[in-house]
Amino acid sequence: MSEPNTTSSSSSKYYWIGCSGSGYVCMSEERLGSLLDMMPTLRFLLFGHPRMQPKKLQQSTDGATLVEISHELEISKKSFILLVNCVLGAEPLPARGTPKLTQLVDAMTTLGGCEQLEASLKNLQTNPLTPQDDTNNEYVWHVLQTLKYSSLSVYDTEVLRSKAGCAYASAIKDPKSGVVTHYFRAKKSI
Repeated sequence: MSEPNTTSSSSSKYYWIGCSGSGYVCMSEERLGSLLDMMPTLRFLLFGHPRMQPKKLQQSTDGATLVEISHELEISKKSFILLVNCVLGAEPLPARGTPKLTQLVDAMTTLGGCEQLEASLKNLQTNPLTPQDDTNNEYVWHVLQTLKYSSLSVYDTEVLRSKAGCAYASAIKDPKSGVVTHYFRAKKSI
């Protein structure tokens, strides 16, 4: 068996990726190929370096190829799924200061880094979208809450933009209550 073919668009081949002590993650050849294109070091960790002895790959009973992340790296299934989803854009970056963000950064750095994800993380630092992300306390924040995304008042947003000098930053919907919190920010004057 060989590593994923990143040029194939209709392959039905699957890989089971073993994580440290917590099971396997199933990925299609295309999805794994996309991930490996963005994380080249991970390719070597899973399949070996071309100038070294190739790793022996096994087949599962369902015909998928089994590959393992070394158990010494201590990458849990949960961390790996979070990393894959953030790298491939299926999940937004976790909020700053949360254990989930720490988990993501740890998994990314352990598996060799990812330029695109590192750029997104840097942007998160320089472009906070919520007051919690504004760890340098550079912005004045205004918050409006609505029951739907579309029920934000044009008058309220215009007042915040023209009188307070705010720009719309983000919106977060509380899954339990359904309330949407809209964040506006203005750079603090020095």
